[in-house]
Amino acid sequence: MIGDNGSGKSTVMKLIQGFYQPDSGEIWVGGNRISETSPRECHKKFGYVLQNNPLMSGTIRDNILYGTEGEAPEEEMKKAAREARADSFIDALPKGYDTTLGEAGNRLSSGQKQRIAIARALIAKPDYLILDEAGASLDHDTYMQIYHGIRKKMEGNTIVFIAHDMREIAEADYLVVMHHGRLEACGTHEEVLAVSRTYQEYLQSAEAS
Repeated sequence: MIGDNGSGKSTVMKLIQGFYQPDSGEIWVGGNRISETSPRECHKKFGYVLQNNPLMSGTIRDNILYGTEGEAPEEEMKKAAREARADSFIDALPKGYDTTLGEAGNRLSSGQKQRIAIARALIAKPDYLILDEAGASLDHDTYMQIYHGIRKKMEGNTIVFIAHDMREIAEADYLVVMHHGRLEACGTHEEVLAVSRTYQEYLQSAEAS
């Protein structure tokens, strides 16, 4: 999904997760009406990684496992960390996964925090994964390595991502363009390019930079 700030992207993300109810029409996810699904059941289906993700003041282990139901095996936690490219810096810490992060995770860099947040989303094994500018704190090459790994892991499931980087947008199978709170266009790259002025401007800006 692409669009200028304030165009309605984040509102759409909240609608499909059932945080808001639409004023009109129906939202369907996986063949079910959101309005007929309990908020708890709806939220369990989604993993969400934001541009800035709050961490707790506990350990790395606490933060990765936060929100998981039951007891996750050690290997599953470490696998999620590998998929988020977080394992190398975690293993380098004196206490590894039992390292205390300090208030709001302030002992980690913004990029390290982001990798922990991605690992936390992956270990929950969501049916739908939302990435809202999730690569903003990471260099493009590193994030795309993580993203390609996520696509492989989520094969058969759905990834919805909001981005402004056209290199990332080029990875999408289906595009949605928002403009001033309305859907301007949706479809493949070729279909959207033919009708969306917003998308054309993003492409022109990317080519000029």
